Parts: sequence; structure tokens; C-alpha cells
Amino acid sequence: MCDPTTEHLLSWEPLDDFYGSDHLPLEISIQRNIPYAQPQRSNRTLESSRNESIKKVFWSRSRRRRVPWWNERCELSNRNCKHADNRLKKYFTVEDSCRIQEIHVEYKKSRKRS
Repeated sequence: MCDPTTEHLLSWEPLDDFYGSDHLPLEISIQRNIPYAQPQRSNRTLESSRNESIKKVFWSRSRRRRVPWWNERCELSNRNCKHADNRLKKYFTVEDSCRIQEIHVEYKKSRKRS
């Protein structure tokens, strides 16, 4: 009915009223007072353990290795490509559309050269 490690802390007795059931209802009570936890202390403990586990999980899984061939030219062409895409989304013009194609070609070439 309960865990053997907490059995000595509990007392039980059957109730007089059956409450419409064919089983005896039991009243279970704790024999002694449970110590009051200090909120600041327990919060500090929880926060420290949470921070330690989050650091372990986050840093162990989220570290991406950089590609060895990625250089400043790739970075600059990538940035230009994204900037042109955003500009095309905001202000669609035929000139920007043609220019964006050229920028994408330049970006692909810079990646192949690296």
C-alpha cells in the first residue's frame, strides 16, 4: 500500500462509514511533522543544479564545427546575398531581381573557389 521506506512514518485506520462502497475506506495520516524547507535555500540548490545540467546539455550538443574552407570572401558574399534577398522581399523591382541572380552566382563561385 505504501513504500517500505516511508511505512514507519504513516498510520492508518479504517473509517466507520462505507460511503456506498463494499471496501473499507482508510484514513492515512503522517505520524510526525515533516521539516519545513527554507525556500531561499532550496531555490538556490535547484537553480545551481539546473544551471549545471543546462550548461552540460547545451554546450555538448550545440557546438558546431566550423568548415575549414569558409573564409572572409565567403562571409562577405553570403552577407551580400542575404542583404539582396531582404531588399527584394521589401521592394520588388526587375533590376533587383536581375542583380540578385548575379549575387547568387557570385556567392556560389566564391564557395567553390574556397
